[in-house]
Amino acid sequence: MASVLDWVLAELIRLSKGTTPEEAQKLIEDLVTRRVPGIQDFGKFPKVLRTDLRASDRVLALLYRRGTQGVRYPELLQWMPNSMRPNLRRTVRMLDEKALVHLADETIQITFTGQHVVESKRLLEPI
Repeated sequence: MASVLDWVLAELIRLSKGTTPEEAQKLIEDLVTRRVPGIQDFGKFPKVLRTDLRASDRVLALLYRRGTQGVRYPELLQWMPNSMRPNLRRTVRMLDEKALVHLADETIQITFTGQHVVESKRLLEPI
């Protein structure tokens, strides 16, 4: 919602008759809130920009972003930082035991409970 309001405000300033385009641009840059998403896509590689997340929260955020199709374990492994890769299977099993994800064969999907955790912890909030 804030981004829509920022855009409306920017357009009002831009359309005002009392400023030059350069002045309007300066005002817009000073007023508009810049939001950086919690995850940025690089081709098919989603990079979690929040460095404060634990492995389990990072997995939940990535699965939430992926949606109902889930992700295959090898792909999830590639998305994780090197430091979190050795214990990823244990992390996924623990999330499965807590009913936050569903693990079937090599595919991992987020559950409704997992979605609720992502939303309540605000794991995808812009940084």
